[in-house]
Amino acid sequence: EHAHWPVSRVSSGNKQNGGRRDIRNGAIRDFLSNKLWLWPERRICFFSDLHADPGAFMRSLEMAGLAKRDGNGPIDFGLTEAGQSSLIIIGGDCLNKGPNNLALLDMIAHLKQSGAEVILLAGNHDVRVLVGMASMAGSNDPRFAHFLARMGKQSTAFFREILTLAIEERLHPISLMREHEARDMLFPGKEWYRAFPEAASSLLTKKAIERELRSVRERTLEFEMTCHGHGMSLAHVVAALEAGRSMFLTPGGRYYWFFEQMQLLHREGAHLFLHAGLDDRIAERLTHDRVEGVNSEFRRLLSHDPLVLYAGSIGNVFRTRYKPIDHSLTKSGVKAAHKAGVYTVFHGHRRSLEGQRALFRDDLLHFECDVSLDSNTRRKEGLTHPGGAATLIEPEGRILGLSTDNPFVKEFNVSEHAGLLTHI
Repeated sequence: EHAHWPVSRVSSGNKQNGGRRDIRNGAIRDFLSNKLWLWPERRICFFSDLHADPGAFMRSLEMAGLAKRDGNGPIDFGLTEAGQSSLIIIGGDCLNKGPNNLALLDMIAHLKQSGAEVILLAGNHDVRVLVGMASMAGSNDPRFAHFLARMGKQSTAFFREILTLAIEERLHPISLMREHEARDMLFPGKEWYRAFPEAASSLLTKKAIERELRSVRERTLEFEMTCHGHGMSLAHVVAALEAGRSMFLTPGGRYYWFFEQMQLLHREGAHLFLHAGLDDRIAERLTHDRVEGVNSEFRRLLSHDPLVLYAGSIGNVFRTRYKPIDHSLTKSGVKAAHKAGVYTVFHGHRRSLEGQRALFRDDLLHFECDVSLDSNTRRKEGLTHPGGAATLIEPEGRILGLSTDNPFVKEFNVSEHAGLLTHI
């Protein structure tokens, strides 16, 4: 059964990022009318925040009608006709939290090999893992030496999976060093805490630097305690990192494709897809540099200057929660997005326990699609039933929200009131 998708308005100035209130249908009609809506002529299926849960992703694919199981393994499924013809966009945060990182990546690879067109977007967890693997504490540059510690305790299961696979399939030679040597390789030492404030002073405020120093101290302790709690020494983590670099960062590695194909933004007509959200600067660049230019800068910073990546507007795209500490989206940015022909933003990163949400930030319509899919998060949130969700953009002008946490299919029908809807 379908139900009209309730839409709220959020006050961007509210410090708690609350202030939600439902808006009337008349305001929605005013937004939809008097606009040229460039609409994709093929079906688009958006999934976000899969967090290493292949079971939840399989339920989501089945819910969207894209795949059918033919066995119990993570890649024991085949594409339906809809799966062959639809565009599948995965909106970031494939890694961490969930029960099986590598099995989820194997599922995505199988999707692509089966003929599905899949777009991978960068999430904060994904970027953190990539930068952490590439920048260990042994780096001479204090701007980068702390990124592995920032990966946090949620990456412990990921390291254990990598190490297990490397041993079982002999993908990488494993050798263990002494524990104190491993600690020096993984975590910043006393000198870093003195050097980082000066190295980062041109990029971060004094308050942000203090927050970063505090965060690295806390995450270093949590990381080490969690490793030992899971039966891993720090020497095991170093061995897993070396194997992970071979698998993920070396051309020809088993999972090299994952980070290599990752984008920051994807656009289809009036719809923009990303992990977390927009700010004014990125919105303005949609007109001048377009999505291709922003994606190019993302790739460059990811390879050469991850601290600039995190501190600036590029990083804001996969980190923002639209809080006062984040780069802001104001009426100016919304106007720039509209000028570029972007009227809707699809993203994850902001968890919901009641299925996807639709809301206006000023006059830019956001669909929040992180519905707490993975089993570990759901258990912590007290959700006892399995997670599954898909957000669909249908060619006839409808946006549908399907979720195991909502008894109805949420429907937002743009074609009812759009000024002009043109397929691309």
